Amino acid sequence: MPNAKPTQHALKTADRIAREVLDLETLETRKMDSLDFKEQAVWSIKQALLDAYAAGFEAGKTPGTSRPRPRK
Repeated sequence: MPNAKPTQHALKTADRIAREVLDLETLETRKMDSLDFKEQAVWSIKQALLDAYAAGFEAGKTPGTSRPRPRK
């Protein structure tokens, strides 16, 4: 899926998971190592990945949300 642009729903879901599971304030690059890099426990990363997978699975059940828009 490298050529696909994420939908707004996907971006919001990723932001929510980053905040709730990984305790990250934002997924935006802030150009400061102390803000852009954070140590994470493997179990937190695993949970974030499982949550993202589950969100994608659920989105696939809803017509019109399973296919990302192609990049232009």
